[in-house]
Amino acid sequence: LINYSEINLFQTISKVDECPRCQHHETVKTVAPVLHPIQVQEAWSVLGIDLIGPLPTTAKGKRFILTATDLFTKWVVAKSLYTKTATEVSRKIVNILLDFGLVERIITDQGREFVNEVNRGVFEALGVKHCITSAYHPQANGQDERTNRNIKTGLSKYCGEDKNDWDIHLRGIVAGINTAKQRSTRLTPYCALFGRHPRTAGVINVTQEEGGDKDVLVAEETEEHLEAKIAEVADLHAKIYQNIKNAQQKQKMEYETRKKRNVKSFIFKVGDEVLKANKRKEGRKGGRLEPNWSGPYVIASISEKGVATLSSKAGVQLKQNVNVSHLKPFISPKLRESKGPEIVIPQVDSFQVEQEPISVQLVPQQSVHDHDYWPGLGYLQELSPIQAMLVGILVCMVFFLNKINQSESNSEILILSAYFSRSQWLNGSQCE
Repeated sequence: LINYSEINLFQTISKVDECPRCQHHETVKTVAPVLHPIQVQEAWSVLGIDLIGPLPTTAKGKRFILTATDLFTKWVVAKSLYTKTATEVSRKIVNILLDFGLVERIITDQGREFVNEVNRGVFEALGVKHCITSAYHPQANGQDERTNRNIKTGLSKYCGEDKNDWDIHLRGIVAGINTAKQRSTRLTPYCALFGRHPRTAGVINVTQEEGGDKDVLVAEETEEHLEAKIAEVADLHAKIYQNIKNAQQKQKMEYETRKKRNVKSFIFKVGDEVLKANKRKEGRKGGRLEPNWSGPYVIASISEKGVATLSSKAGVQLKQNVNVSHLKPFISPKLRESKGPEIVIPQVDSFQVEQEPISVQLVPQQSVHDHDYWPGLGYLQELSPIQAMLVGILVCMVFFLNKINQSESNSEILILSAYFSRSQWLNGSQCE
């Protein structure tokens, strides 16, 4: 508001902030206060798994793609699916593990195709830990989300007009991803996983010296070669780990810089009342008029990586965990009172100023016209005589001292003094 004042203005603003309807419909960009990169130190130890689809139905009836990405080497595996039932998804995951070996952890979202009794039994039997990301937070499985984007981009370029032949091009797109240099590791996923560069079309590979015998293999040389190869792969993985660590540090710095632009980050603790972003309204028919936030809820627990467990005020715990980037504080009268009493600034009718005597030369009243008034001093006419005189003396002192320092004329002081001579509180009075 412009040119608006109120005695208890802070209290009025506080009441507006506490409006429940305004808080539920407010548009606020929030972000997690800290970025937590996933630390992986070995090849094929942590997999990120996700689904793409539904896609246009192919001639074979395929509609979905199951993607798996090794978070260390960035190696990608993709399998086409007819449906996304728990049985079919579980079967494809087992086939991937049989081809490349078991892993320590598998990261998925909270979709029913991953979180079910079938996969729970399979993971327990294989000794694989199943890590589930928080709801509506794809950043927790960001590497596989990036894989999905690359696959969809490649398929959109190679598929026909009907886009129903994507299963024919899927393996070629994945092969291109695995043989392309990766930014974080600075190597191709193929080289990072197998320890050698792939043989591709158009590249001449010299496998042996001229005159060598193709069929003669010496056991000692083969064993030495194998040991050297293992050492070479170990050094390669150490280099990859350092490259990933440097890339994650750079990404974290970029994240800290980017989150300051038009976004808000909050620090939460257990027991805080919060509102949760209403992500379900996106894409829902008639959802544009729904509130942007739901709640309020109470934080029951919160992990070091910013995953919160919420409960209603009645104590009923929500089924899905939420990342703190989808939360914002709920301002209630109780919270406002807990911050302490309001500070009330008393209203002052008059004030005293200590000053040295100053002589002011007045010009005749007739020499001042309406257009000679200084802008912004019209409010002096509404002050009491004592207040107006004190303000006028202060202004004259400022201009007088300023012009003495600058060695210039004091015409402004004369004009200002003439203005006061025209004011009502000087009419009929004499200057002593």
